[in-house]
Amino acid sequence: MDTSNDLRSVNESDPHGWMTRDQLCTEPPHAFKTADIGAETSGLDCLVQVIRHTNSFLLEHYRLDDEGENPILPYAWQDFNIRRKANPRLLDPDHTDGSLAWELSQALDTKKRLLEDLKSKVPGGLSFQILASSSLMNETLWSSTTWDLVQAKINMETAQLVVESTRLQRGESGLLRYHCDQHSNVDIQTFIYDVFQRSRSEVLISRRPEFMRVEYLSNPHEPHHIDALRNFQVPLCSFEEDDVPYEEQWYSLVAVVRMREFDTGRDFVRTYSEGGYPVQMVQSPITFISDKWRINDKGGHSYMLFFVRAAMPVPLSPPETLGPAAIKKSHDPDGAIKCLFDLMDLEDETPDSISAALSSPGSSQAGEGISQESTRPSPAQRGVDLSQPLPTRTGGSTHGLGSSQELDGSPPEAVHSAKRPEQDAEMPRRGSSESPRPPRPSKRELSRKRGDSPPNKVRSEKRLGQGSRMPQQG
Repeated sequence: MDTSNDLRSVNESDPHGWMTRDQLCTEPPHAFKTADIGAETSGLDCLVQVIRHTNSFLLEHYRLDDEGENPILPYAWQDFNIRRKANPRLLDPDHTDGSLAWELSQALDTKKRLLEDLKSKVPGGLSFQILASSSLMNETLWSSTTWDLVQAKINMETAQLVVESTRLQRGESGLLRYHCDQHSNVDIQTFIYDVFQRSRSEVLISRRPEFMRVEYLSNPHEPHHIDALRNFQVPLCSFEEDDVPYEEQWYSLVAVVRMREFDTGRDFVRTYSEGGYPVQMVQSPITFISDKWRINDKGGHSYMLFFVRAAMPVPLSPPETLGPAAIKKSHDPDGAIKCLFDLMDLEDETPDSISAALSSPGSSQAGEGISQESTRPSPAQRGVDLSQPLPTRTGGSTHGLGSSQELDGSPPEAVHSAKRPEQDAEMPRRGSSESPRPPRPSKRELSRKRGDSPPNKVRSEKRLGQGSRMPQQG
């Protein structure tokens, strides 16, 4: 993998990690046409974006020894923003031989090499479920320090302590299977208590990792709403007679992958900040990012839920998705994005094609997707000084949305409109030729109109009444 394009090398001048975290959670991998890349890659793209998003929560962006064995891990650290890397002086919408074309060809070659490496390492296919449950992932990332869930297992009948000896076993035991079929539809907290407390023959002792994975199969008739899945507490095992754990650790939902139902379908990913708000991507490839599905869709669907260790639960009920307004093509005066679309030779997808990919087999070839950009400004454009240390923030997150949008409980797009409800109206400025507002009446004039006593007289009577009671004059 090209280390010169690694964000950990590109952003060496970013000592506090502001820029790296922003790029990891808002810049997903490129979506190429199946005919050009040679495979349908929505499952791989979802896995890469989950890894990028969870890496953005880490304080230190270090290199794992497993990156030499698992090519997906270094690929998840690549700089995917082609437009930023290309030299603006060479961009020409009428030609495709500028630096933008070169950057695009490099990105395509890098992804092709990754797919070639995965043919021998994961021969079963490229769906998200196959990749996430492969021995390649279990022996590397899922069993690493930040993901290793089970410290040991205790057999309650024999009091025998069992420790997983291999990384493959540790990776496999870290996946919790929360299956809500027609006969069982308990809430997620009850499920977690059942796994970690002494209510069954085998009890898991948690390592309290940074992240947790839960395979969730929704009930076909009464699926849980996303608010019922946002938080849970993991009890730290206690051996007291009253079965009360010493303490509990909160975990909050930060990513959801809706796994395909057919071999020819697609996988879709959605990521969230620590405050629970959906993250708006700088570029949104709708081959694996869509707002057309909800986690409480009926019919029974398969999901992979990802949680991060948290100090407290998400206190609000933020929206599940940003909606279609956040996935749109931005105004592009220099023609760079048009040039990029022409080079990638992608087709605009319609909402019908997305719905077909979610519900029916063999529909993923209707349109291969498009990498779209929004008007989200960069940290430099927002005036962020990357040389300053990261400030302490309460109740919010720096992932995708600011804390002010996470604290007031309003949707992200409604924050500014709530502060200035008449911001679109033309207001006369000071010194303009328009007629000024009439002066506001004084308190004395208002009291005379109402027939009240003058304000100074009322105050004097109140002061007199504070001491000894004065006799009333007839």
